[in-house]
Amino acid sequence: MSFSKVSTRNNILRKLTGTAWGAQPKTLRNSALALLVSTAEYAASVWAASAHAIHADIAINETARIVTGCLKPTSVNSLYPLIGVALPSVRRAAATDAKRTKQETDARHPLH
Repeated sequence: MSFSKVSTRNNILRKLTGTAWGAQPKTLRNSALALLVSTAEYAASVWAASAHAIHADIAINETARIVTGCLKPTSVNSLYPLIGVALPSVRRAAATDAKRTKQETDARHPLH
């Protein structure tokens, strides 16, 4: 995902937080998961070991800061429990393990 798409999607989240009427926290969290987190982690089992995975982490961290309202000095490890989402590295590892398990156990899978 390109940086311009990330910044556009994060700008949409900022609009939801910065309006006079405001968005409910649950709505903001669900919007963040749908707009950025799911997109940033698409096919993560394939590229999780890449050196470029840090770029996805940076984008997701920015999204977590928008949703929580926490500033940069807040530890990244403290952000994710606030929104009820696992760290990106943990989510990628889980996706990779699920894919590997499916390959090893399903006889119909082409890589079995």
